[in-house]
Amino acid sequence: MAKKILSLLSFNDSHFTLTPPISRTNSYPKDIANKLIETIDLSKKLNVNYVASTGDIFHRKGDTSFKEGYIVLSIFKTSGIPIIGIMGNHDISGYNFQSKVNRPIGILEKAGYYRILDNNPIKIKNILITGTSYHNDYDVSKEAYFKKDEESKYFTIAFTHGSLVLKDNGRFWGDYTNLSDLKKENRIQHNVIINGHLHHAQEPVCYDDLDNYLFANGSLARNILKEDVAKRIPTV
Repeated sequence: MAKKILSLLSFNDSHFTLTPPISRTNSYPKDIANKLIETIDLSKKLNVNYVASTGDIFHRKGDTSFKEGYIVLSIFKTSGIPIIGIMGNHDISGYNFQSKVNRPIGILEKAGYYRILDNNPIKIKNILITGTSYHNDYDVSKEAYFKKDEESKYFTIAFTHGSLVLKDNGRFWGDYTNLSDLKKENRIQHNVIINGHLHHAQEPVCYDDLDNYLFANGSLARNILKEDVAKRIPTV
């Protein structure tokens, strides 16, 4: 039997807030907290090495309260399994990476319950777990989807938070990246990309010949103004 080298459970865009978005009912805070608890419970059941987030743990950007931060911290503290990931556009102020020190996401990191991967990747034998938090020109530079020179010798698993559309000619508003865009680049793509940001689930993509896999599984929270979504209880 092959020996397990690494296992992880990832979740996207929980958007936790004590102030329900206009498109959701008043049960939203409790629903999302319960989904985070369910995610951690499932990770224990599966005995994974890491729980990972693609960002947007919080919802209200610069208005996220520290009370919201401490609620999420109290949930993360029950994990017993390291929680890792990146920051989404809702986790920081003004898309400024350094603003984390004054935001609830910084509480999670400083307390040791959330490892931000940008400058702190994880190496396990020939595997590198890395990620790129959101910034203003994410899908202009597209650098998050490709290996840095020093990463080329590793099998890389990258967590991203961009407008990544998993179709050859897929489109999205504003700046976006589709499969055709990735293929045009003269750069080495990460072996596994797990992307958040876009809330709808997309079919995974696998290029066996290149050993590349792309996942965009949708968010824990669907903040869209539709009745069926407003009443939706997200599943893990």
